Amino acid sequence: MSGCYDVAVVGGGHNGLVVAAYLARAGQSVVVLERGSTVGGTASTIEPAPGYLASACFQSAETFSPMVSGELQLPDHGLELSGPRGMSVAAADGQWLLFDGSGCLAGNGNHPVSVSDRVALADLEHLVGRIVRALAPLYRAALPELQALGAADTFDLLRIGWRLRRLGRRNMREAIRFLPMSMRDVVEERFESHIL
Repeated sequence: MSGCYDVAVVGGGHNGLVVAAYLARAGQSVVVLERGSTVGGTASTIEPAPGYLASACFQSAETFSPMVSGELQLPDHGLELSGPRGMSVAAADGQWLLFDGSGCLAGNGNHPVSVSDRVALADLEHLVGRIVRALAPLYRAALPELQALGAADTFDLLRIGWRLRRLGRRNMREAIRFLPMSMRDVVEERFESHIL
């Protein structure tokens, strides 16, 4: 590798590749530095057994922005995203559960799920959905510089705050408490079953 570049992107994971593509589209000369033998990072595909391809880490591509895909014309370059197909969750003790493609409990597998856990799962899905919709504008917004907050930045932050407030007092408090929690704490607080 030789030459001069305007920008060096360290890491050839999906985020690094997207950043590099946007920089190149903006006219910058870009080099991507990747330690591994392939690019893609957690979005890459591995072959754990001959003929069986699996995601290296991602369970789904739901968080990959359709807007980014369209702007970079990724389908024209071979990107194909498949929809969710469901999953099974197995515990070390051999018990398992089935979830359908939308993340809903599809069956008990070999593990009985209590009514309270089913209600808690539905409540959690509802809460997460409402939080996601409330915070969606932040996904593509540039982070404001808090030291030099202008009127437009202040208005944007107030608008996000208002969206959270529209969740209702109880749900807003729960959202503010929920967002910094670890997934383990969320699960242990809500479910009786060790497998959920």
